[in-house]
Amino acid sequence: MWGYFAGSLAVPKWAASTEQCLSGAMSVSLHSDVSVIKLVNAGQGKKGGPMGLKLIGSIAALVLIAACETVPEEMADADGGGAAAALGAAGPQVAAGPSAAPVVAPEDAPPAPGSFDEFVKLVGDRVFFGFNQIDLLPRTQETLERQAEWLLLYPAINIVIQGHADERGTREYNLALGERRANAVRNFLVALNVDASRIRTVSYGKERPVALGSNVTAWALNRRAVSQIEGGPAIN
Repeated sequence: MWGYFAGSLAVPKWAASTEQCLSGAMSVSLHSDVSVIKLVNAGQGKKGGPMGLKLIGSIAALVLIAACETVPEEMADADGGGAAAALGAAGPQVAAGPSAAPVVAPEDAPPAPGSFDEFVKLVGDRVFFGFNQIDLLPRTQETLERQAEWLLLYPAINIVIQGHADERGTREYNLALGERRANAVRNFLVALNVDASRIRTVSYGKERPVALGSNVTAWALNRRAVSQIEGGPAIN
């Protein structure tokens, strides 16, 4: 008789949920009671009586309910995920770890001494002129003084002074104006003891505007002279 109950207590494979498993337990329990009654009538359990039948049926139901709380081994193996498969599509709940510390960008390193960046950022590589003018304004002279000091500090560096003009006027006129502006800067640097052999000049007239547009702001930015370090990055 106990062997029969062992076979009846196997958890059904279709009992994927607790509700289905419990329903199966109730069905097996009732089935077990009927089976025991048949066995008693056959002369294989007459000493148990009705109370024994109820006790056996109750034990069978409790064992099945306990089995419903675990994942069948064969289902876990078939899914290939073990306990993870039993959790369903939601997957395991993983506790969030501590938030990462914010990344703080380091401050920009100062330009290397004698570099193109140092000359452009700390000294200043360009000066500006009034309309149709080559005169060096006070602010222009301050920039050129810094250029002269830097060039004297690094005597191996040579420069090319580019002369520019705004869009107004003919091409020939602006080429000549750009040349006069470049020469004005060169003469000022030479007066501050920069060797003239270290300075070349070139005029681009209105051919290389740094600001586009036919307005006062664009014109003012384009009337300029730019000191370009020879061998350094091309600038405009």
